[in-house]
Amino acid sequence: MTQSSQEKIEIPPLASPQRLDRFLAERFPEISRNVWMDRLADAVRVDGKIPKKGQRLRGGESILIDHARLMARLVANPQIAIHVVYQDDGLIALDKPAGLPSHGLRAEQRESLANGAAAVFPELARFTEKPLEGGLIHRLDNDTSGLLLFARHSESYRWLKALNQEGAIEKYYLALVEGIAPRRGQNARPVAHAKNPRKMVVSRDVATSRKLSARPALTEFRRVAAFAAHSLLLVKIRKGKRHQIRVHLADLGYPIVGDALYGTPNQGLAARQLLHAYKIAFSHPALKQRVKIRAKLPADFQRALKTLAS
Repeated sequence: MTQSSQEKIEIPPLASPQRLDRFLAERFPEISRNVWMDRLADAVRVDGKIPKKGQRLRGGESILIDHARLMARLVANPQIAIHVVYQDDGLIALDKPAGLPSHGLRAEQRESLANGAAAVFPELARFTEKPLEGGLIHRLDNDTSGLLLFARHSESYRWLKALNQEGAIEKYYLALVEGIAPRRGQNARPVAHAKNPRKMVVSRDVATSRKLSARPALTEFRRVAAFAAHSLLLVKIRKGKRHQIRVHLADLGYPIVGDALYGTPNQGLAARQLLHAYKIAFSHPALKQRVKIRAKLPADFQRALKTLAS
C-alpha cells in the first residue's frame, strides 16, 4: 500500500453503535455503501485489524482507509486464455478451467478468469459494482470447471443479477461421486458456515439453523450412469450457496470424487473434485427467448469416466 493513498479517521464518541459500512457511506457519500461492503476487508482496517462483515462502531476506534485499494479496478491479463461458449450484446458465457479462480480478491491478483475475460472484452473492466468481478453474475469454486456468466453492461448486469437472485437461472452440473446413488434424489437441508472458515456444514434441525444462521438450499440430482462403486449425477440448483452441491452430496453419503474437503482426496481418478458446471438455462429478457448454454466435459473428467467404464 502506498502511503499517499491512506487516510486515517478517529471515531468520536457515538450515541449508539453504528455499522461500519453505513458510517463510511455517510462520511463519503460519493462512494456507495455497496462498494464499502464489498471492499471492507481489502481496503479498511479498524484498530489495525481486518473488519468483520456487519461490524459496528462504538466510538473511539481508529480507521485506516486505503483509497487506492478501495477504488481498484479489474486489470486485463491477456496471458489468461478464455473459452467463449456464448455471447450476445448483453452477456458472455465462458467455460472456466479447473484450478483457475473466477475472479481475484485483491487488485494485485491478476490470475483469474475475470482478468482474462477483460483482455478480450474490455467493457468488463469498467464495472463499478464489484469492480474486480467484471460483471460476473455467479461464481464457481477454483477446482470446479464449467460455465460462468458475465454481463457486458450495467443494464444486463441488473437483470441477470435479478434473475439469479430469484432462482430463475437454472444451473446444471455433472458430478462424479462415490457410491451408487439412487436414480433420483434431493437434499433440501439448509447450509451454513462451519467453525473451519474454509468449510460449510448442513443443518439438520431448526435450532441449529438459527444458531448458525443457515441459509435455505435445494440440490436435486438424477443418476445418469452407474459404475462398480461410483455414480455420475446430473445435478440441478437455482440459488447456489457456497459449496452447496459438494456439502449436500457428501451429506447424503455421495461425496464428489477428489473432493478433499468433504470426501476423499485424490483416488487416482483426478487431481481435483470432479464437478463441472455443464448447462445454464434462462429466459433472456432482451432477446425474449429461452437460452440454453452448454460446456462439454473437460479432458480430466472424461478420462476418469473412461477409467471407470473399462
